[in-house]
Amino acid sequence: MVLLALVMSVAATPALACPEDTDGDGVCDALDNCPAIANADQADLDGDAIGNVCDDDDAELNPTKLELKLDSSANNDSSLYRGKGDFITSPPVDQLTAVDGFSVNLKDALGTNAAFTWPPAQCLTASSGKITCISPDKNAKLQVKPIKATPQVFKFVFKVRRVGLLGPFDGPVDVTLANGAIDRFATISDCRVSNRGLICREF
Repeated sequence: MVLLALVMSVAATPALACPEDTDGDGVCDALDNCPAIANADQADLDGDAIGNVCDDDDAELNPTKLELKLDSSANNDSSLYRGKGDFITSPPVDQLTAVDGFSVNLKDALGTNAAFTWPPAQCLTASSGKITCISPDKNAKLQVKPIKATPQVFKFVFKVRRVGLLGPFDGPVDVTLANGAIDRFATISDCRVSNRGLICREF
């Protein structure tokens, strides 16, 4: 009888393990801020209860100029997209590094989606902290560098050529600059359509 009572007591004790852990990161789905993608550290830079690896908008980006140019050449792809601006980091949680690579993504109001990724092997960091990423064919370049007086503030500039953009384009344009799990996002809305493409500026 004593043995039976002991067995029944153990069976009645609730399990301590997660009932569900879809991504297998050791955090129960009910508590996981990104249950579909493993993120044991549960990092959440902007504190919106969505983990960095799931969040498309972790931090602010300040694009000051953006251009989408359509292909107008019969023999050679003359299309490109490029942009520049700045952003603020929040060390030590938000630490810019070439180890994670970079990617840029543009989405305009008419559905154009232009994106490029530089893996870590294509990025180099100088002693000044400037990071330069160049694709093997040199058609895609990105430079991110800290402002000397305020090293937490970075300027960025990118240019991606020969990407088959045919247009038409229209603003506003969503811009994402990603480094590892951190996505910096902004919408640039002061845009002008021309016969060559689209130019946007923010002042």
